[in-house]
Amino acid sequence: MSSILCVDDNDRNLRILDELLGEDYDLECVKNGEQALDHVTVGAPSLVLLDVMMPGISGIEVCRELKSDPMTRDIPVILVTARGQPEEQREGKEAGADAYLIKPFDPDVLLDLVETWLPCGQAR
Repeated sequence: MSSILCVDDNDRNLRILDELLGEDYDLECVKNGEQALDHVTVGAPSLVLLDVMMPGISGIEVCRELKSDPMTRDIPVILVTARGQPEEQREGKEAGADAYLIKPFDPDVLLDLVETWLPCGQAR
């Protein structure tokens, strides 16, 4: 079964992701970049949904670290953020993000991205 790591410092955003994805996917939720990096080393998720603006290590830096490590570089990363300016999106792409979703987002767009980036057999 595929798993999704949701990383966001806002409880409300994590609840929204859980409501949208929790019934069909195995979700793990963490609240900062340090926890995300720790979690990935323990059990590599099939997909990471990653906020950009967080205290400590930013989502951009987490993405860079994941994509520079041979053990984690193939894990798809979708940045889910309120930062939607073209230069911010370019920074995400340069960090290695596979997709960029701007908050507030359409739930159907999120579901489409998840289905696109998860390996076959993604849902329970």
